[in-house]
Amino acid sequence: MRTAYISVNGIKTGILEKLQGGTYQFTYLDGYHNVPVSLTTPLFEHFSHNNYTDYYHPKFIKELKRS
Repeated sequence: MRTAYISVNGIKTGILEKLQGGTYQFTYLDGYHNVPVSLTTPLFEHFSHNNYTDYYHPKFIKELKRS
């Protein structure tokens, strides 16, 4: 499993993990309530963190690597 910390404007927002089978899981860090990473991973105030497991588009992953 591969793991990357994701930041928005220099603030760590969450962890992106590549899971077995080619899926990706993004988890917001506890206490992060600022700008969402993307429209596909919105923030919900009533949750301390959110797990999103999906087949993220390769271009989305490529753009994360560049920033």
